[in-house]
Amino acid sequence: AFTLVEVFNDSDWASNRDGNVRDWLAILRGGRRVFAVGSSDSHGVASSPVGYPRTCIDLGTDDPRAVTGPMVRDRLAAGHAVVSGGVYVDARLGAARPGDVVTGLGSSASLDVEVRAAPWVDVDTLELVVDGVVVDSLTIMPGDADPQEPALRWRGSLPITVAPTGGFVLVAAFGDQALEPVHPGRRPFGVTNPI
Repeated sequence: AFTLVEVFNDSDWASNRDGNVRDWLAILRGGRRVFAVGSSDSHGVASSPVGYPRTCIDLGTDDPRAVTGPMVRDRLAAGHAVVSGGVYVDARLGAARPGDVVTGLGSSASLDVEVRAAPWVDVDTLELVVDGVVVDSLTIMPGDADPQEPALRWRGSLPITVAPTGGFVLVAAFGDQALEPVHPGRRPFGVTNPI
C-alpha cells in the first residue's frame, strides 16, 4: 500500500540504472502509481554530503508560511515532485506535470522539457523514458544553454508515442563530471516522476 519509494539515496541515475531505477520502473510498468524520492541520508558530513540528492516538491506556493505537513504528504503521495542531484528537470505534457494523469492524447504527443543547473555543473545527456524504456537519448551541448539565463541548460519538445492501453513517461538528465567541490565524487543528475 505504499505510494513512495526511495530510489536515490546518496546515489545518482547512472549508478542506479541496474538496481533501484530498474526496480522502480518495473513497479511502474506493473501499473502501480509509485513515485520516486531521493535523499542524502547523511550520517557524516564528509562521507555522505547533506542535500545529495534531494526531493523537490511542487507545493503550488512559494510562501513557506502556507506550507503544512498534510500538504507536503499529499503532494508527495501524488507524485508532484522531482529528484535533483544538482540538476533540475521539469516536464509537461500539455498542462500535466509529474504525477498527473492525462487522457485523450491519441497515438502521439509532445513532451515539453526544461533542464536547469548552475553553469559549473556538468549536464551532457538527456534520456526520455517511455514505459520504462529509454526511447531517446540526447546530447546536451554547452551552446544549448540560454544566453540570457545560463542556468537553463536545455529546453525543447520531445515527441512520444502513446500506447493505446496507457503508459508513463519520465525524463532524466545527467553528467559524468563530479560535483566538485560541493559534493566530491558525486555525479550530477535530475529525474522527473512519471506523467
